[in-house]
Amino acid sequence: SLRWRWVDRAVARELLGFSGWAYVISVCDRLRPGLDAFVLGWLRGSPATGVYNLGARPVWMMADVVYAAIGLQLLPAFTRMRESGDQERLHTAFLLITRLSAWLAMAAAGAALALGPSFLRWWVPEHAAEAAPVLLCLALPLGLQLAQVPAVHLLYAVAQHRALALVQSGGMILNLALSLVLSRWLGIVGAALGTAVEIILLHGFVMPLLLARKAGIPAAAFMWGGQMVPLLASTAACSLPALAVWRWMP
Repeated sequence: SLRWRWVDRAVARELLGFSGWAYVISVCDRLRPGLDAFVLGWLRGSPATGVYNLGARPVWMMADVVYAAIGLQLLPAFTRMRESGDQERLHTAFLLITRLSAWLAMAAAGAALALGPSFLRWWVPEHAAEAAPVLLCLALPLGLQLAQVPAVHLLYAVAQHRALALVQSGGMILNLALSLVLSRWLGIVGAALGTAVEIILLHGFVMPLLLARKAGIPAAAFMWGGQMVPLLASTAACSLPALAVWRWMP
């Protein structure tokens, strides 16, 4: 029946619209890791870009591993639940998976903070002092972003990701502006801070409102039960081991 569906222009328009907004989100996700390096290369030259990439690389590697563990099967699972019409089951499953994602994301961010500086001193000793602040600036904001991977897949599943695409496009513009301003002032650290501020604003304030309006998830339930309690608990659980590793690692 797919051939007959394509005869219907309304269905074709709906499919193309869904894919188009998904493409915008994918472009924003791909551009974010390289945007700061581009700005630094323009303002400070290629050496600054290289040092920034050294500091950011362990954090993005951590993000890739966590995303592979969290996000691969969420979209088909959420889509099946939505098609069943059981909204309460969908919301309960979403909050449960969000709590698990928050634990995993913050544990990975804590590992990056604890082991990252020592790894940089072993890997690139001549640039470790310059690259480590980049890692420290990005680890926790990216942990927050990874904790909300289920939220992105839920918006896809209910076909309400157009608003997310618009928000992420605005976030990219904000990120570019902050990186341009802060890089002139603080150099490599300024570029990392620009990205960190953009991630915190998008995932700390905008995403809960987006879920409340587009997916029917109460903002308070999402932020407190799904995010803050697991994030605070995992931070407390990881803080002492992280401090011990940071103190005694050579």
